[in-house]
Amino acid sequence: MAAPLQSPQAPHRNRRPPAHQPLNQPAWAVQLGDAVTIPSRGQRVNFLDEWSTIPELFSAVSYDPQLRDYGNWLPQSLIAHRPPGGWPKAPSGIVTADLAMSGLLTSVLGMSVNDSIDETHLLVALDVPEIRTRWAVVSPELRTALTTWVGRSFGEAARLALAASSASKISVLAFGVALDVLWPDSSDARSPATEQIAARTRAERYFGSAPISPREARALASASRQALLRMSLAGDSLVPAVMQQAETWLADIGWTEGASRSDLLPAGFAARAVQLAEALMIANLASVDLPRIEGVLNDLLDHQLAAGPSGEAEAARMVVRLVRWLASEESAPQSLSDCVSLHMADGSWVDRAAATVWTGSNFESNAAAYARVLNLVQVRRSLRDRQFAKKISEELAGPPVDTVSGTEDILPHVVKPLTGVTGCLLIVLDGMSAATANSIVEDVVNSGWQELVEDLEGLGRSRRGVLSAIPSLTTFSRTSLFAGRLAAGQQADEKRSFGAPLFHKDDLRAPAGARLPGDLVAGLNDPRKPLIGVVLNTIDDALAKHDPGGTTWTLNNIQHLADLLQAAALAGRTIILTSDHGHVVERGSEHRPVAGAAARWRPTSSGPAASDEVELSGRRVLAPGGSAVVPVVENLRYSQKQAGYHGGCTLAEMIVPVVVLNRAGAPAPKGWRVAPPQTPGWWNDPVRIHPADNVQTRPRATRKAKSTEPRREQPLFQFGPEPVTEPAAAVAVSWIPELMQSSMYQDQRTRAGRRALSDSRVDELLTVLAQHGGRIHRDSLARAGGVSVAELTSELAALRRLLNVEGYQVLTQDSDGVTVVLDIGLMTEQFSLGAVR
Repeated sequence: MAAPLQSPQAPHRNRRPPAHQPLNQPAWAVQLGDAVTIPSRGQRVNFLDEWSTIPELFSAVSYDPQLRDYGNWLPQSLIAHRPPGGWPKAPSGIVTADLAMSGLLTSVLGMSVNDSIDETHLLVALDVPEIRTRWAVVSPELRTALTTWVGRSFGEAARLALAASSASKISVLAFGVALDVLWPDSSDARSPATEQIAARTRAERYFGSAPISPREARALASASRQALLRMSLAGDSLVPAVMQQAETWLADIGWTEGASRSDLLPAGFAARAVQLAEALMIANLASVDLPRIEGVLNDLLDHQLAAGPSGEAEAARMVVRLVRWLASEESAPQSLSDCVSLHMADGSWVDRAAATVWTGSNFESNAAAYARVLNLVQVRRSLRDRQFAKKISEELAGPPVDTVSGTEDILPHVVKPLTGVTGCLLIVLDGMSAATANSIVEDVVNSGWQELVEDLEGLGRSRRGVLSAIPSLTTFSRTSLFAGRLAAGQQADEKRSFGAPLFHKDDLRAPAGARLPGDLVAGLNDPRKPLIGVVLNTIDDALAKHDPGGTTWTLNNIQHLADLLQAAALAGRTIILTSDHGHVVERGSEHRPVAGAAARWRPTSSGPAASDEVELSGRRVLAPGGSAVVPVVENLRYSQKQAGYHGGCTLAEMIVPVVVLNRAGAPAPKGWRVAPPQTPGWWNDPVRIHPADNVQTRPRATRKAKSTEPRREQPLFQFGPEPVTEPAAAVAVSWIPELMQSSMYQDQRTRAGRRALSDSRVDELLTVLAQHGGRIHRDSLARAGGVSVAELTSELAALRRLLNVEGYQVLTQDSDGVTVVLDIGLMTEQFSLGAVR
């Protein structure tokens, strides 16, 4: 305690007071002397009540009396930790406990007192080193009081986080992620392991040595998950460090395995990836182990890192698609048309998946498993290539029997008829294979376009493919495309033959500040020019300079494509997206040097065809002399190594996709309709273990004498038979007739009125749903019915009006947004059906 104040001439403390001083005068008055005490005679000293300062601190008129329950330290702390700009004004004029305590918490942590704070905000803030340091030096009394208030106001997660922050330097979010596996939620039915229980006990010392209840652990785990996912979406660079700390802490408390159970931590993703590899290595890929593989894939895709940019999840998804394809039944094509249709509807999707899987995995076990699958895929795909080459050879050997269109037919039979009803932009992506088109068109459709197919008496369903010239080179195939007939030439020949403005690479150079040249944009906006042509060389250039196999081709990585589509949309033009030939990718090919040979073809004078080659001659062969020897396998080249090649006689090189697009929601031109999804059934759904989807074939045509009957009108653009994705004779589902005859179903039809679906369409939809166990991807269901996704959406709305009685959700959409779900058990109950078989 400070010594009493004394005047410079303070009397001795034992001196008697003067005669004029009252005997009851206090000692301090005597010590101060008359000079100080006389002016204040008659006044009273009032000692300061610190609680009375609180309203003034917050520009209020009073404070909540319950504030006194916190103790006399509160006003002192509010004064001591008052921020430079002062405390925020009390909105109601009354200083509440929440206002005072939240302000005090943000101030001692060095945060802005004007910002609102919640549980998630606090957890993230406590991972900032400066804030952790400030919290560590707060007095124990104040820290305890604030922690108690936070627990009452924000919840147990925030209280536990503050306790951990004062006891350890480990990330609070890392603690929460680790607690997520130490005390998993109720969906985890596994009994706690011995090591797990022991680790829970060891964890307590990191939280002030107090016992951790399951409720507290789950609260911090859930809040930490939410905060970490939010940070991940924002691209926060601290996320990997938090993950690493969580895995390290689990190891420190003796339960390393716990990290592998997490659906957030990298160790958990790696464990699930390894499980997939193990399933692929021991599985009978023909059929019996497919459910296990599908289950492991679903576990992997449920992990939060599956949505990350590493590509591991996409490779896993693609390898399982290939496994489904391997488990489906293979039917030998009977004609050249069958080969083309099968590749467009099925094989090109195999190639797309295989390209992704080929780039592999960073996990050694998965790389080995993926290689196993790819080897099996290559065997089956190579057989198709040989079948295709055989059909080509047979077709060229005699008069035309099988009507298959080529690149020379695109202009007269697709482009010109379309320009008669709508303005068109023809975009030729040099080197685009059917597999590459699959990924590009998917991206284009997602950006606001819709694909169109020819409406051949309601039967048009599939994207079409045509044949390149032979050899499959630009000088032959692209010139033939722009000439409308088989021809060889260069850019000047293409411009001369096309009959409309045609822009090549050099023509696309735009002036400063523009993305496209002015004459191209003006031409697109000129209704007097019904057709504009553009050649984009990005893919073909990549064959020599880059890595087309490691590239996922999209709308935005093909120079000028996105800008062209935008300009075409503004001009109201229809897009024809096609190519002149495809390509194969360098994947360990055999180099067989031959004098005078190109990369993928050689002159017949260089020797007879080997077992992996075919000699072709005839009307489609534009090589000098009208004949050439070309490979029938992808892994053979005659030139120096490049990233990719074309010129051979494989499906990937010779089949050219033809895609027609207009803006989503716009009416289709006459003779065209909005296309169903083009993905095969195995792309989105597990295969059914019975005869799989195949391509409808037709008997090989025989040569007949010319008929005298009037010729029937044929489609202008003949591609061969239509591929189908369901067996020709659908298997009847026994309960559907019973459903339609039920009184409740009839009542529902009556209520629906003219909006009700026809019984035949209901039968078709329910049959497909039942054959897939009540769950099917939206695209698969639309393709099976030959309708677009937009049309299917309307049909499902009508079907729900028939089946969802009194609010019971018989027909729903899964939480993934793309899976249609039919609850057959609930339907049986609602419509009083017998046992559904």
